[in-house]
Amino acid sequence: MSARGEQRGEECAGEGLRRFVPAVCCAVTILTLAVFGVGCGGSGTRTSASSGPNRSTDAAAGVGEGGLLRLQLIAAADTICRRLTRETLDEHPKDTSLAEIRRLVPRNARLQNVALAELEKLTAPPSLAREWGEIIRYRRRLADELRKLGAAAERQDSSTVAALAPEKQRVHQLLLSAASRMGFRYCGAT
Repeated sequence: MSARGEQRGEECAGEGLRRFVPAVCCAVTILTLAVFGVGCGGSGTRTSASSGPNRSTDAAAGVGEGGLLRLQLIAAADTICRRLTRETLDEHPKDTSLAEIRRLVPRNARLQNVALAELEKLTAPPSLAREWGEIIRYRRRLADELRKLGAAAERQDSSTVAALAPEKQRVHQLLLSAASRMGFRYCGAT
């Protein structure tokens, strides 16, 4: 190829690059603004005093004053619930005896209470407050039933242990149903 042909090729490549770079920069800037604007918990309100909150945008994005975005709530809560599940399953029961229940329940109750305290600190957007409160109530009930189960096993009260099982299973099912409706992956499973 002649020197002149090579020069033209470089000019063409330079021309294409000059067109490509601004488009990439623009796309990266838009993506960055979208990620950081939403990810930092922006309130969805306009800064102009005359415009007020952008309620349609707030509702569509699930943003609420003082609350987390829906996806942020789900991600934060599922992280806690996933850890709880993993820690609870770290130690498997050897059998279903009262002795084994007495051995594992205090540890699992402690893990459950730590996770519950962390979940209670999360604030749901107003649009999810009722459903989130329902999940917290179910988790509290399960923690209370776990405590009762441990106390019954400590007393060697096998009839109370057996009687607690169906109610605990029923509350687990209610929790799973509520968590699934809200889009949680792990918070209904533990």
